[in-house]
Amino acid sequence: MFRKVSKYLDCLPIPPHHLLPPSDGKTLFLDLDHTLIVSDKVPPPEKFASADQIVLTPRNTTRYIIKRPGVEQLLRAAVASNFEIVIFTSGSRLYASPIIDWLDPNREFISHRLYRETCTRSSGGHHHKDLTVTGRRLDRSVVIDDHPELYGKHRQNVIPVSSFHGDPRDEELLKVQSFFEFERSFKDLRCAAQTFVRIFGY
Repeated sequence: MFRKVSKYLDCLPIPPHHLLPPSDGKTLFLDLDHTLIVSDKVPPPEKFASADQIVLTPRNTTRYIIKRPGVEQLLRAAVASNFEIVIFTSGSRLYASPIIDWLDPNREFISHRLYRETCTRSSGGHHHKDLTVTGRRLDRSVVIDDHPELYGKHRQNVIPVSSFHGDPRDEELLKVQSFFEFERSFKDLRCAAQTFVRIFGY
């Protein structure tokens, strides 16, 4: 009997490997560069906000980081609305991890981090972000990114924002915060995101 059952078990498909631990809650995926911050190897122009210096290991490379206005408010609004927050960046772990530590030093807001190593590289050399491999339900996921094209067939999950280049007058994230009240009347976050984009012109 055991041999017969074992034979059929061997024929079953192998469960997919997911990048994140199981969850049925709401998930906010956030890009890093030019969405939440801008970084450079040289100090920014004086007309822009002052930058913090972060030393990246193991090469001891100094990066000058400017946080986009509204980042902290966005993180707080998402957590207050019962979203888990996942940083999904095409930057390498060595580059991005210290910056994320700087953004969330007490680990109050950001639950998980996905780096370049988890992206899918296209034939053209671009790093695409496949939401299906994360293990999160697409109807319970929303993305904020300045490059919506990187999500392919999952663009309906994306609220696109303009690229941030250090301007202290930038208000993009402050405007996006209203999504976390807007989405409460929707069962499917894809519908919420697309309706929000259509109404507010993102």
